[in-house]
Amino acid sequence: MKVEFRRDENLTNDYLEEVFVNGQYVGDLFLYQEEGQLHTFFPEGGQPVERWEISEKEMKAEVEELLAQFFGDDETEVEAEVEEKRSMAMNLQYFAEKSLSSSMVLDSREVAEMIGKRHSDLIRDIDRYINVVDQNAKLRSDNFFVESSYQSGTGKNYKCYLLTKQGCEMVANKLTGEKGINFTAEYVSRFNEMEQQSKLGTPNMDGLSESTKALLLATQSIAQIEQSMAKTNKRIDKLEEDQEGIRKIATFDADDDWRKKTNRMINSIIVNHYNKDFNAAKDLRAKIYADVEKRAHVKLSIRLTNKQSRMALQGASKTKVDAVNKLDVIADDPKLIEVYVAVVRKYAMYYGG
Repeated sequence: MKVEFRRDENLTNDYLEEVFVNGQYVGDLFLYQEEGQLHTFFPEGGQPVERWEISEKEMKAEVEELLAQFFGDDETEVEAEVEEKRSMAMNLQYFAEKSLSSSMVLDSREVAEMIGKRHSDLIRDIDRYINVVDQNAKLRSDNFFVESSYQSGTGKNYKCYLLTKQGCEMVANKLTGEKGINFTAEYVSRFNEMEQQSKLGTPNMDGLSESTKALLLATQSIAQIEQSMAKTNKRIDKLEEDQEGIRKIATFDADDDWRKKTNRMINSIIVNHYNKDFNAAKDLRAKIYADVEKRAHVKLSIRLTNKQSRMALQGASKTKVDAVNKLDVIADDPKLIEVYVAVVRKYAMYYGG
């Protein structure tokens, strides 16, 4: 993660630095050169972080640490978790489609017991069937047999196969006499039972091997994973909308339309945060002006009085003199315009304007 502080040299006693992470704007840092002054970091869309009586270097180090916590491992872990769930869902869904039903498989150990054959011999037969099927480009062996494993009582893992209905049919075709008839009747009954249980949504796991039970439980989680992913996608969409709004605020600079744009931001705050209580507008503007005075180390009221006096001396009418306000005073000074725009932008980010 790369953190950059880009300084605005246009301000005098205090100055603004824009903060970027990996080239993306993330907030403003107001630093004060005078000893004992307040440093403030305004992360976009977040709560301001204020620190008194620490050096510029210490403040930047603390900002970097905060950003590392926000943009570092947590984001990577979330992305990895989403990707893992997506991969798991795709794999399980693929198997579910192959076997027609997530529970409609038989363990090769059960099949071996049904036909009265050693399990190792059945595994060898299935390996041979797979080799033949895989030579035909029109067929897929995993539509018949899916390789799996089980753990013995000693803790050692051994290979087994999960047989679909087609796989059982292939095994049955190699049997003759009563053995073939009995096996066919048995596996057809089992698959019919599993199909009925699947329709009811309550699969019966009695008699299934541990590996088959584990597979069934895993595939049943597909719907839950998809629901979770849907919620995650909605949250991502909302974050992207919020980021777009913040990006518009962050890229707003002092230009010819600064008065119109800042007024629009302030009105948006009043509508969205103060529930259209326009009596709050006066209080909000007072806070903004106080913040500007603090950052620029000026007294807007004194400058306003001086401006009105100059206008009166120049012969302006009383109506025009009385109509002048603090925003007109700010408009006379490019540095004050910059400070004012930065302050309004801060309030817009803080209140979601």
